Amino acid sequence: MNECIKLETIKDGVYHLIFDKPDSGANVFDRATLNDLNTHLDTVTNDSQARGLVFTSAKPSIFIAGADISELLSEDITENDLRGMIRLGQKTFNRIAGLSVPTVAAIHGACLGGGYELCLACDYRIASDDHASRIGLPETSLGILPAWGGSTRLPRTIGLPKALDAILGGKRMLAKRAKKFGLIDQIVPREYFLRMALKKIETGKPSRPVLKHLNNGLVARILVSRIRPQLDQKTRGRYPAIIRALDIVSKGITQSMKASLLLEEEATVELVQTQACKNLVRVFFLQDRAKKLRVDTSQVPEKPFP
Repeated sequence: MNECIKLETIKDGVYHLIFDKPDSGANVFDRATLNDLNTHLDTVTNDSQARGLVFTSAKPSIFIAGADISELLSEDITENDLRGMIRLGQKTFNRIAGLSVPTVAAIHGACLGGGYELCLACDYRIASDDHASRIGLPETSLGILPAWGGSTRLPRTIGLPKALDAILGGKRMLAKRAKKFGLIDQIVPREYFLRMALKKIETGKPSRPVLKHLNNGLVARILVSRIRPQLDQKTRGRYPAIIRALDIVSKGITQSMKASLLLEEEATVELVQTQACKNLVRVFFLQDRAKKLRVDTSQVPEKPFP
């Protein structure tokens, strides 16, 4: 089994799932990691004595950085493979959301894209107040939109107006701002993660408001009528993902979870084929390569020449 994920028992049927990709400073979701996560979920599901599940990361500055872009947005990926990857992520996070036991995401470090979509599927979200803890759904900066349930679950969690603000802007928020937005429930020192997680699990499944006053067709139409002209002027047709995200997120709140997830899938398959997405992904890889090739200037003399 891939050693990217470890499953331990904390106490009395409470499971602790730890993301820790070997020989890497980051955790990302690729197909193999999602398959391994499903295997661990089988263990929890089949244990009649299970009482809860806690997600953490062993990395010093990364929770889960998102999907493996080299796999998900490869130029060689076929439409069938892309759909398969989207459906696998959606199915996996649906399983987490559907668990009979309480679930807690304890976030320390970057928690972006697919990483935060996993958290949205959990019952509780706590985070450390560390500068490394950046939380959000930045998919539009890559020319796509959140397609593992983020476009569907975020508005149901914090309401359509705030969800659109977060998704359309591709915001990466520090913990304090994320809490004000409603992306997380509580800020907790990292050393108290497990203690707080156990308290949440003892509380049981939460009862969260449905937010019907924010998530309805009338509010959606008003928001779209106000936001769409601003986006058209700002993007000038060069960033179709932002326009499609507005459409999908605003439509999804009036439909079933299943129908909304299908909207996410169809939009992503469409967006991946756009030149805007290909250009943004190319820039992402160039920036990532530049970071890896960055010279350590600490060893360079200040005055290398006489």
